[in-house]
Parts: sequence; C-alpha cells; structure tokens
Amino acid sequence: MEKMHDETYEQKKRRLFGKVNYLPEYLNTLRRILKTEVTTNQLLSIVDTDDFLSRNKSWLCVYKETIPFEDKRKLKEIVHSITQDENVPYFIWLDQSTNCGLYMIPNLSAFNWDFKFDDDPNGIIILTRQDGREEIVLDFYEEDDQNLLDIKLKIKME
Repeated sequence: MEKMHDETYEQKKRRLFGKVNYLPEYLNTLRRILKTEVTTNQLLSIVDTDDFLSRNKSWLCVYKETIPFEDKRKLKEIVHSITQDENVPYFIWLDQSTNCGLYMIPNLSAFNWDFKFDDDPNGIIILTRQDGREEIVLDFYEEDDQNLLDIKLKIKME
C-alpha cells in the first residue's frame, strides 16, 4: 500500500487529476484488451508506478518485426517464441498509466491478443515483466492505408 507521505505534490496532482479525467476511459481500454476482469485494485499507485518506470529505463531491443495488424496468429506466434516466461506477472503501460497507475495482469494469457485496432486509441501497449527483465512493445498505426503492428522485445540491460 502506498505511503502518502512519500507522494510528491506533482504525483498527488496527477493521481487526483487522473482519477477524475482519465480513469474511466483507462479502465474501459483495459477491459477491451484484457481477458480478465478489470478492477482498480490491480492498479499500482502513482508513486509505485513512477518508481517502477524509473527503475526500468535501460532496455536493449533484441527483436523487432512489423506485421499486418490483422495477422493475430503471427502476433501470438512471435510473442510465444520471444518471451522468456509467459506465466509471470506483467504490468501493462498505456498512455494514461502515468496518471492512473500501471495495471498488473497475472500472466500473458490474461492479455487479449486478438484486440482490435481501435481498442486503444493511442496505438501503443507495453507489457513489462513485474521483475523488469523484459518488455514487449506493441506499436500499431496506419500507414499507406494499411494497419501495421510493430512488435519489439526489449530486455533489461544490467
């Protein structure tokens, strides 16, 4: 549980502003991209989110591929082949995470790999292992009338 005296003024502002302005849409986006029930008790505090993100900045990209967004079979194959362990907890980062908190899922099978292009309007989903050892970046966008998906695997540089 978050210790309030450790929260900076800026973090308190983000927490309060985020709860009012971003949390409902953030939770709706999570509901669209996850297979599990979405509850606010799976959200990290703003303090813990900032701490986790600050500790996990040094990444080495070890894999990158661009595929058609609609080819979810290929996406699942790639993720299955590149991840070290799919059965550990992951944090999900979306655009609103810095104002609402990272969301924890028990493992990668909780993620809806068949998500739709407009399920996250910002077009970027980052899945980071709770232990910070790897990060899967799903960056989807439209280019030349095609919906594309960049898949990156990054590992923690020690």
